[in-house]
Amino acid sequence: TPQISAEVEIEARPEGYGFNYVVTIVNNGLENASVGLTMEIGAENTVEDPGFGASDVSLQGICGLSEEIERKALGDLEDGPWVSNQPASWAGIDLQYFVLALIGRDTSKAFSGPCKLSAEGSVLTLAQNLVKQNIGPGEKAEFGFTFFVGPKRDQQLMAVSEKLTDIVDYDFIGIPLGFLARPMVFLLNLFHGFTASWGLAIVLLTLTVKGILFPVTYKSVVSMRKMQLIKPELDKIKEKWPNDREKQQMEQLKIFKEKGINPLGGCLPMLLQMPVWVALYRMLWSSVDLYQQPFLWLVDLTAKEPFPFLAIGIGILTFIQQKTTPTSTDSQQAKVMMMVMPFMLTFFMLALPSGLVLYIFVNSVLTIFQTLAINKRTPAL
Repeated sequence: TPQISAEVEIEARPEGYGFNYVVTIVNNGLENASVGLTMEIGAENTVEDPGFGASDVSLQGICGLSEEIERKALGDLEDGPWVSNQPASWAGIDLQYFVLALIGRDTSKAFSGPCKLSAEGSVLTLAQNLVKQNIGPGEKAEFGFTFFVGPKRDQQLMAVSEKLTDIVDYDFIGIPLGFLARPMVFLLNLFHGFTASWGLAIVLLTLTVKGILFPVTYKSVVSMRKMQLIKPELDKIKEKWPNDREKQQMEQLKIFKEKGINPLGGCLPMLLQMPVWVALYRMLWSSVDLYQQPFLWLVDLTAKEPFPFLAIGIGILTFIQQKTTPTSTDSQQAKVMMMVMPFMLTFFMLALPSGLVLYIFVNSVLTIFQTLAINKRTPAL
């Protein structure tokens, strides 16, 4: 009879997506025995042409520690494995739209050991020490854990543990944007319920976000329009005091005060919109509901366009948008950017998921019409 024996029971989760494990370890010997249990899972990067570092978000190893979440992509593990400096509460592999995750049956307790992430070629491996303890002679120990294999949806992850909802990462360079992205996920699903089309749901989401942000957009465009109207007066000041910067600024401030113009009014509202745009980007990038969903000529809203009609359209719309947007500068640098920007955006759009490009295309069309309407209604100064 072996000194240590183990029995593993595996049951499909009643809620779906994964399995519940119960491991029973028995000490058949006459002395205390130290036993441990480690689970190892792996996944291969299947993104052939990620573009612009997309592979860094399409495959990541993740370890949920007590106060932070560590994420490591394949590129982060080129110099060797990474091991957490404390036991993990949960661990897994993020596959952009899906996830493989491990968590103990008692979700309030951490595992007994650290989380180890390693890479070999295009394969990322997670090794998690689940339990380590001493068992007396003739005694047994039972340990349960869940192996979740499924989509990155809050509802399914919550059914296992609230902790796993942290897998859905809406952060951008450390800035938490989940408070913006999660309502947009709700709206996207709501619109899909009405239309039965994820493409139309994206269009309706774009219209909704554009409508909510209209007051901010209005103030921004009006401010830029007013700056454009007073540009001749600003040019005269520069001509009158070409070598006196301080005098120029004083006279310009006088005009701003007389006309009731905030020189930063065109920039600040646009900056307020940036978190919303980034949250939309993060939300659409990882939305499993769009996975392999077609729309018109787009065969998969999470894949690149088969032919870049939308990307080319965005380049054209960007040029039109720059022509219709008021500006108070006619510098050579601004003119060069007007010519270069459409090509840069078109090139950038080629690597993005078509669902996200669809949003940007619709948003660009709406922006042009909004700008034209606001310009027409802005009174002369």
